[in-house]
Amino acid sequence: MHKKAAFTLVEMTLVLALTALVVGVMTVLYGFTMERLAHATADFAATDDAFLAANDIGKVVSGAYSCTTVTSGSVTGLKCTMPVTGTDKDGDGHLDSWTLGSVSRRGLEEIGLGKRDWFYLSNSTGAFGTMGAILWKAERTDDLNPTSTDAISKYANLTSSQLRYPFISNVAFSVNAATHTVTYTVTSGSLIRAARTPGTEASNVSYTHVETRTSYWKYWRK
Repeated sequence: MHKKAAFTLVEMTLVLALTALVVGVMTVLYGFTMERLAHATADFAATDDAFLAANDIGKVVSGAYSCTTVTSGSVTGLKCTMPVTGTDKDGDGHLDSWTLGSVSRRGLEEIGLGKRDWFYLSNSTGAFGTMGAILWKAERTDDLNPTSTDAISKYANLTSSQLRYPFISNVAFSVNAATHTVTYTVTSGSLIRAARTPGTEASNVSYTHVETRTSYWKYWRK
């Protein structure tokens, strides 16, 4: 009886040891999986913001009559003069696809000049010339710099508490008037840990994505 009890105790000890080993291995695997998932999520978030924002800018540039950079203080934005005719495809009250006004009897494009579309970084007010890390799109009927009332809130904000592009930290523009092109660079960074302020990626574990493109404005012949 005594020997049987001793053998059972050894078995129980072995089972407990194996269980602890399995639990330990599973814990390590779970931690590794969660860490890799956090890295993949951060990488995707940074890439997605920069990629989609570059798409937005490229769509405006390619449909423009002309583009130029404007600097106010330490903020440089892109201003594009758009054709007057076009379509509001997404229903936000602003044209997002542009067309020729007409063609002359000589076969020349005739384009009526319309509104000025802007892209720049600002704070929550959307006023051009104010430092911030929020990507804004604005619209004016003249060449004056956009104010907060010209900024398109539906573009910068998905909801009252959620930005469209929360991970963008910098946007840069370069215009080549001779070739009718704009080169633009969108930088975004996503933190692996809890979100901090965009632009502080260097002091936190994060992924940074830099998207650089060059687009040609096709309606430059008036």
